[in-house]
Amino acid sequence: MKNALKRSPLATVVKGAAVVAASAVLAFSNTTPALGETGWIYVHGGKARWDSLNRLQYCDTLVDGNRVRVQLAAYVGATVYYSGWAPSGGCYTEGHPTSIQVFRVCAENNGCSAWYHR
Repeated sequence: MKNALKRSPLATVVKGAAVVAASAVLAFSNTTPALGETGWIYVHGGKARWDSLNRLQYCDTLVDGNRVRVQLAAYVGATVYYSGWAPSGGCYTEGHPTSIQVFRVCAENNGCSAWYHR
């Protein structure tokens, strides 16, 4: 007689629930902004990234009537500057005379991303 190990249906359900729970913890435990493969920071309807030490590129990714811009500062606690608005469905590059150390991307009526630090 062959001894076969069989997994009980309850063990399968418990294991599946544990995998889902662990995935959820990993997905929601990151407190930094979502960073894409190319360094983009995303907010609903917009995205932004560093273009150089003192320039940011930001885009309005949805033609929905909500404009997109960035807030930037030379360092944490410094004066916060507001960029102009990106063209609807397009991108814009904003420069600053000093290096930009922190920024966040904001979409009108949709809020802002978390601050992203260099």
